[in-house]
Amino acid sequence: MNSIPPELANPEPYNPPPPPGPLSKRPNINGLIYSLFIAFFCTIISQVFWSGHRISSYLTATPKQVFEEFEFWRVFTTMFTHSDAKHLFSNLYMLGILGALVGGYFGFIIFPFVSIILGALVNVVSLLTYAPNVVLLGASGLVYLLAGFWFTMFVLVDSPRPLPVRLMRAIGVSLIILFPTTFEPEISYRTHAIGFMVGWVFALPYSVIYKNLMLDHSEKANRPVP
Repeated sequence: MNSIPPELANPEPYNPPPPPGPLSKRPNINGLIYSLFIAFFCTIISQVFWSGHRISSYLTATPKQVFEEFEFWRVFTTMFTHSDAKHLFSNLYMLGILGALVGGYFGFIIFPFVSIILGALVNVVSLLTYAPNVVLLGASGLVYLLAGFWFTMFVLVDSPRPLPVRLMRAIGVSLIILFPTTFEPEISYRTHAIGFMVGWVFALPYSVIYKNLMLDHSEKANRPVP
C-alpha cells in the first residue's frame, strides 16, 4: 500500500497573484496629447521671447515685478519662457514623459490644470528666496513638481508590488533622471527642490482620494446586474 505525501494529502489553498496595480496598465493616450500641447505652447512663448518682441518684456518674472509691482501673471508666463533652445529642450523631454504619465493616469484635471496652478505656486515660493532683480524663467519647477507627484503616487498607489520595491524603484529612477551630473550657476536648483516637494505634498492627500475612487469604480464594476 502506497502512502500519500503530506503535501498532496493536505494541499495548501491556491492564492492567485494580486491583480496589477492601476499604474501598471498603459496610460491613456490623452496624457501624451496634453504634454505635446504644453510643449508646443512653451516653444511658441519661448520663440516670442527670443525674437525680442515688445511683449517679451512681460513674460519673465523677478521678485520685484511680482511682489512690488504686482504683476502676478508673470509667475505663469515665466513657466513657459526659456532662455535658449538648450534650456527649452532640456525641460521639454522630461515634461513630455512626466506629463504623459501624470495626464494619462490621472486626467486633465491633474495635468495640466492643477499642475500649472501648482507650478505657479512653486515660482512664487522660489521668487521669495531671491534678490529683487533676479530673473526666474523656465518649466523646470513644473517638471520637478510632476516628478515629485508621480514618484509619490507610484510608491503609495501601485500596491501589488511590495512597498520596499516600489520605494527603491522610485528613488533609483529619481536619482538617474533628476539628479544633475554637473552643477551650473545659472540653474535654479532650489526651484527644482521646491517643485519636487510641492508635488510630493500634493500627492499625499490625492493618493487617498485616488484609492477611494478606484475602490468605488471596482465595486461598481463587480456589482451584479439586476
